[in-house]
Amino acid sequence: MKSDTTSDFSLKKGASYTFKISGATSFNPGTNGIFKTEQVSKSGNDTFYKITAIGNPGQGAGFYISVPGQPAQKVCTVTVAVPDPVVMKSDTTSDFSVKKGASYTFKISGATSFNPGTNGVFKTEMMSKSGNDTYYRITAIGNPGQQTGFYMSVADQPTQKVCIVAVS
Repeated sequence: MKSDTTSDFSLKKGASYTFKISGATSFNPGTNGIFKTEQVSKSGNDTFYKITAIGNPGQGAGFYISVPGQPAQKVCTVTVAVPDPVVMKSDTTSDFSVKKGASYTFKISGATSFNPGTNGVFKTEMMSKSGNDTYYRITAIGNPGQQTGFYMSVADQPTQKVCIVAVS
């Protein structure tokens, strides 16, 4: 019994990999629900099994081959890859003031949301999107002296503070 792959590796969720298994009658994960496993073809003594990552990032499973009457043999461990963090950035990171009724536009890259920490101080509108960049216009609607932090975020990552904006 042998496998063409014996080193541990990771697959992104939704990605697939095909093993070539020779001389074994079964190929199975040690833990169910993390990878979908299916036999895709057979050629002579070789059987090809495709695995697809369906579990959550960080989960893993050992894969085993066997023949009747012999103990299962571990081939390798496959892990669902943790996605690379998305880099979020703003063209403005210093605190500043905006006169009541006036507006300012932020260029935010990589984030899926941009929000004030306190409502009623600034009106926030998404103006346009170009590639990975989104332009948000804020308009001062609060009273002079009021201020709020602005924050950007993307799913599965901590929210990042952009800056504090005051009404002047």
